[in-house]
Amino acid sequence: MSEINLMRVPNFGIEGFVTFKEKNNMSFRPSATHTTDNIAYSNALSELLEERDMTNYVPIEMRGEANSDFYRNLEIIGDTNWYNLEKQYVELKNVSDPSDVVLFPKELVLFKSNYDLHEKNQLHWSSSEGYSHDINKITALNKGKSEIIEHHTKMFWWFGRSKIIEKIRVKSSVFDKLKKQKIIKSVRVFEILESNQFSYSTIMAVLETTTFPFLSVGFGTNTDEKNAMNHALLEAIHTFRGENWYNLSQVMIPHGFSKDFWNRVDNSLLNVRINSEEIKSNSLQPTFYYLTVGNSPKGFTTRVYSPELQPLISNQFVPFYFPELCTTKNVALREKYRGTPFI
Repeated sequence: MSEINLMRVPNFGIEGFVTFKEKNNMSFRPSATHTTDNIAYSNALSELLEERDMTNYVPIEMRGEANSDFYRNLEIIGDTNWYNLEKQYVELKNVSDPSDVVLFPKELVLFKSNYDLHEKNQLHWSSSEGYSHDINKITALNKGKSEIIEHHTKMFWWFGRSKIIEKIRVKSSVFDKLKKQKIIKSVRVFEILESNQFSYSTIMAVLETTTFPFLSVGFGTNTDEKNAMNHALLEAIHTFRGENWYNLSQVMIPHGFSKDFWNRVDNSLLNVRINSEEIKSNSLQPTFYYLTVGNSPKGFTTRVYSPELQPLISNQFVPFYFPELCTTKNVALREKYRGTPFI
């Protein structure tokens, strides 16, 4: 294994928080932001080990055919032609019952760093979502599960199928620290109500700053709302620093994002002051499956996946899993951003 070498990232004007990233490349990732050096460094190290295991994993491949009503439903939606291809499969275990083993298409669940995005007959589904590293395997699985729920939830919001409420009384030391800084024009916190279906809370934190990139968004999902809120705020700071890092190399942010974002907020925001618990919602009980892609003295790296939830639309070829998402307007929005403007 190559030497682990992390570096501190400049704060770019937001003080009181620490960001570390891998030193050996110009990419902003793997990286992490937190309130102290020790936590930020430890989290960045976990991200680095996760990425190494994710990219170096060599699966045991099997050939077969998917036999699932779910995949037949995808054919009915008609948003992809992946099922016409010859596929290779890998085994994933049920998180709740590891004796339940299911075959999934390799391209559906395993990260692939390079896709030919001009080739529409190729699968372009799987990103780095659902991967997690931790010294404790159960913790890694729970983190992966939270990320899968978060991506489903924010896709339902971005593509117009979930309401949000704004949190007016925010109790967070991270929030308070941000509000005191001159570079911050505003800090707003929202809850995406789609997450209520899972007994989780998905929080969206929005920073408006006086300097580039002017708008930074972060998400956090947890069974505990306070933890979700702090994670979302820290991710918004992380996004701010990441955009500034990439701006040094003139990487362009999506044109028109700020306008599209605030239009989506305005169209989905419930005007009444209510608690999320008062929103009646059907309960989804998706099944989660996992694959262990790394197991060493440093910890476990796992990949969690659910075929019943919408994955992150990481590029324009990722299909909508739900017919209510697959509208002409949403297909155009997916094309505009070549996926979505979120990670």
